[in-house]
Amino acid sequence: MPLPDYQRNTKLSLHVLYLVQLGIWIITCASHCFFEERSKDYVMMFIHHIVTIGLVAVSYFANYVRIGTVVLLLHDASDVWIDLLKLFNYMKAPSTPP
Repeated sequence: MPLPDYQRNTKLSLHVLYLVQLGIWIITCASHCFFEERSKDYVMMFIHHIVTIGLVAVSYFANYVRIGTVVLLLHDASDVWIDLLKLFNYMKAPSTPP
């Protein structure tokens, strides 16, 4: 029995989202490797990016896209705050108001 249109579109959207996330992690890993300055946690973050790429790719090919999407959502939600803190650190913004 074929899937209704809305379920087929949802399934396709999840697959596209998953592949976009995989691309983002590959770009993030490359930028970390070639463009960012080397900090004391460089190796640990590089390993984190490689493992994340591996887990996303394996879960995609094993067809764990639905649960993987939830995991990626939770994983990326924390990245917003980390990236904001990193941005403020690069701008050398004061941690307390003057």
